[in-house]
Amino acid sequence: MTIPLELDGWIVIVGAVDPNSEYFRYPVTNNKNVDKAKSSFKEVALDSLLPSAESEKLHAMIVEDQDGDFVRAYKHDNSTNRETENAA
Repeated sequence: MTIPLELDGWIVIVGAVDPNSEYFRYPVTNNKNVDKAKSSFKEVALDSLLPSAESEKLHAMIVEDQDGDFVRAYKHDNSTNRETENAA
């Protein structure tokens, strides 16, 4: 079996993000600020989802109420947890 040379670094990265082994196990914790920080989806204003000249693909979720009216929008943020996702 070959062990990647980067393994020790990955362990340090994941350990720093998840010292109590809860970060990846539980999607929702008692700390809403931590939950927001770990999610790759960030709440944004609806008008920020509209395409711009330099935009490419967009991954988003729009929440509507029972009448089909806009409630909130979430946009995928590729920069969130990039180092951790690459190590995991």
